[in-house]
Amino acid sequence: PLPSPTGSDYIPEKDLTPSPAPSAPSSMERPPNIPTGRPSRKSSKPVGFKYGYVATLHDASKSVRTPLPTLTQIGTPLSAVKRHSPKATSHIVEPQSYKKALATPQVLLWQKAMMDEMLSLKELCVFESAPLPPYTKCLPVKWVFKLKTGEDGTPLRYKARIVVCGFLQRDGIDVDETYAPVSKYASLRFLVSHCCSENIDITHLDIKTAFLNAPLEEVVWCDPPPGSLITPGHKLRLKKALYGLKQAPRAWNQVLTKTLITLGFTPSSADPCLYIMVTPSGERIFMNTYVDDLFLAAKPSLDKDRIIAGLSKAFAITNLGLMTNPLGMEVTRNPDTGSILMTQCKLSQSLLEDMSMADCNIRTLPLDPNIKLVKTPPEQLHTVIPESEYPYMKVVGTLLHLVNCTRPDLAQAVGLLCRFNSAPGPLHVAAAQSVLRYLKGTTHLGVSYSAKSTPLQGYCDSDYAGDLDGRKSTTGWIFTKNGGPISWQSKLQSVVAQSTCEAEYYGAGSATKEALWLRKMLVDFGLPLSTMKISTDNQASLSLLKNGAVSPATKHIAVVYHAVRNSVVDGHVEFKHISTNDMVADFLTKSLPRPKFEYCLSQFGMAPPSVTS
Repeated sequence: PLPSPTGSDYIPEKDLTPSPAPSAPSSMERPPNIPTGRPSRKSSKPVGFKYGYVATLHDASKSVRTPLPTLTQIGTPLSAVKRHSPKATSHIVEPQSYKKALATPQVLLWQKAMMDEMLSLKELCVFESAPLPPYTKCLPVKWVFKLKTGEDGTPLRYKARIVVCGFLQRDGIDVDETYAPVSKYASLRFLVSHCCSENIDITHLDIKTAFLNAPLEEVVWCDPPPGSLITPGHKLRLKKALYGLKQAPRAWNQVLTKTLITLGFTPSSADPCLYIMVTPSGERIFMNTYVDDLFLAAKPSLDKDRIIAGLSKAFAITNLGLMTNPLGMEVTRNPDTGSILMTQCKLSQSLLEDMSMADCNIRTLPLDPNIKLVKTPPEQLHTVIPESEYPYMKVVGTLLHLVNCTRPDLAQAVGLLCRFNSAPGPLHVAAAQSVLRYLKGTTHLGVSYSAKSTPLQGYCDSDYAGDLDGRKSTTGWIFTKNGGPISWQSKLQSVVAQSTCEAEYYGAGSATKEALWLRKMLVDFGLPLSTMKISTDNQASLSLLKNGAVSPATKHIAVVYHAVRNSVVDGHVEFKHISTNDMVADFLTKSLPRPKFEYCLSQFGMAPPSVTS
């Protein structure tokens, strides 16, 4: 039992504040009463929930046990806990372990989050305590803590999850099939653009402890979580999926799919995480899922209420209202024009703060078009900057996430930086900082869609032999709908093209694959299906696409790249020629001068950088 707030063992909250560290002794003097050597595991191990202690704290001469906060304290609302109130806590560090969580000033809130998690596990019958069978491997577990914040960074919810160390699982013993589909960001953007033109609201639903609803087919044993006590000699046999298991995403996806099919949805042929329902009146209702986040696109109706009620009966869900923060993005709708803007201002600002560039000078271009980057030569490997001095891969990874979601203007620059992850030199770091300076002045940029419906339009371009290391070409394509980008790519080609015609032909093949996928999306959304138009600025490749003429200059092209011609012959896609000056996909293949770069962005509804500088 936990100690009473008025009992003799109770220590007020102010006593939880650790005492200031003693001053360091001189090198010739040994401090008294401080044990030497490594402390024993027994004395430093946290005490469990049952005994009502937070941790074992050591001072110079004795051990002091601090009692766990009582249920009365844990149930106190956040606004009533002054020391841990959101206004009083500007920068809260998420603890990386159970011990560190108990040593933070927010121990009350983290402890409440852990108890909420344990209650959820008990209510859903996730595991059972039983003796461990002989010769059975038991997987370790750990606590993972996460702080959810609002748009302004205000703490909203303290979350604690029990995670299994699934990397220790063995194929064929405690894990079998692990594949689980994940929705594409392009599917969400397509859904947003469609709802913008049709004036449909998107409701954000969050499923609480999603994986804990999925039963397991395999027999899996794990240790009890830190801080809990069970019968000696017993371990936990998992009856349902737990975070960290390799098969947990697959098990959850199967349960969610069965539930949605029962409610009347049908999986999309283009994206298995997009579900469509056609009501008796002919109205289409869409559900886009991303693990435990559900985005329901439907007009107010009895069918919408029935769907939410059915999900509430099957799972514990939270209705977050209109979709405003999907998957870390910010979505705002203009009430006057009806347009929708998708940005990632918060993530951009967080990256700049982490790199101490929140107050840096801004740039109007991601990279200088006059600077050419190459890999660090072997004789200059001593100049490589280690990750401990500059987190190059962290910066590139965060920028890559921005590119995949809302920032096509960074695609070419970030794609170039990715080529030097293994050995970034001073020039590569300077280029990464140049992109961050551009990001500083364009944090408000994102993809936007108008309320006016326009057909899908594609643009395809290639930069011949732009890679100075392998002389490979770069492909860039982008598809727009309702005035905003739906899908884009900037990627180094896998083979070396021997002419501009060949490079453009390879790029057209890549764009055709995406066009065929977008045609499937049109069918699922019930939109008119017509020939997909793609613009290119190379006459030679256009002639090869339409006529299929084989010449000594093109006979070596692999058969796989000629599949694009079948799509042209069948009428699925149509390529047309435009002037190089009008090619708006140019910014995806190479660094451009400022006038052309701003022109390309303006064609997609993105404000040019010069507005903010």
